[in-house]
Amino acid sequence: VDPSFPFPTTTLSTIKTHARALCRREFSELAGSMGNSDPHTPLDRMPGRCFDSALVVALLGNGLGISDNASVSTTTEFWEGQEISWSLGAALRVLSTYTTRNQHLGDGGLTDNPNPLRGAYHTSIQLALAISIVVVVVLLVHMLNLYPLAPKLRLG
Repeated sequence: VDPSFPFPTTTLSTIKTHARALCRREFSELAGSMGNSDPHTPLDRMPGRCFDSALVVALLGNGLGISDNASVSTTTEFWEGQEISWSLGAALRVLSTYTTRNQHLGDGGLTDNPNPLRGAYHTSIQLALAISIVVVVVLLVHMLNLYPLAPKLRLG
């Protein structure tokens, strides 16, 4: 992991451990003990967190082949005041190192953009959308057993 990358890291093994602990608890117990105390998980989002954690483990481990002890960077929810998703955040980080060129409508010429994220933002959204569509299609195919891609994930 690039040490200049400003986000914390963890391991897939740690994510699995926490996913197992989360998925073993009853929803009523989680709702009662956490309430709205976690800013990343409002109460209305809590029912999906077990699935979210299983999906992350499956995508990182089975999908990308990341080993249990490999360092995994986590991301932020906001970048320059804009809410971002995990895949969009990763794409923005990669694309932010490049200088982009934007077409200006007024003079029709190309000029260097002093803010590399401005031009990269729309490309990143397209990339995130494409990745999301692929993930949904792969999950649907796998869930319908049309083409088993990998052994089923066992968290419990």
